[in-house]
Amino acid sequence: PFQEKKYPKTDVDTAYAFTKKVHKEFGTFLRAVVLFGSVTEERPGDTSIKHEGDIDLLMVVDDVVYYLSPEVVETYRIIIERTIGETSKRLHVTTLKFTSFWEYIRIGDPIGINMLRNGVALLDTGFFYPLQLLLHQGRIHPRLRGKEYRQSENHSEKQLPHIVIILTFPYCIKVSERCNL
Repeated sequence: PFQEKKYPKTDVDTAYAFTKKVHKEFGTFLRAVVLFGSVTEERPGDTSIKHEGDIDLLMVVDDVVYYLSPEVVETYRIIIERTIGETSKRLHVTTLKFTSFWEYIRIGDPIGINMLRNGVALLDTGFFYPLQLLLHQGRIHPRLRGKEYRQSENHSEKQLPHIVIILTFPYCIKVSERCNL
């Protein structure tokens, strides 16, 4: 899925190395690890593959099969921090529960849709690529944001309010009572 000109090889290699390590630690607790953000975005006219920014990874954890007790969350945090330290300080890990990610996609949340549209699954247990296909086929519809929503003549009164709470891993763990990880 990677094109040499589009994805810096060192970033992809770093992301894969991290994914292998966390998959070995967590096994089926991980539903997906997705490379997203500026590493996966095309830049018109930019043929270089140099990239010195963050390597953004979305980790989707299974809160359907596994109960996320405070002890599990703390253990997860410790292992992720250790693995980031062993792999690369450039890694920027965002963690979402499977049910939260599913809800973002179901309601057409713009941030969730962008992760789905531009993300590349490094680990997928069978839900990420099918969702990408449904989005590509037009069977998942992004929701309009703010001004676009108000200007739309066809908006439904039944649409859910805009919900965007995606916290980065270190912040989310510090306030785990509020972010429900």
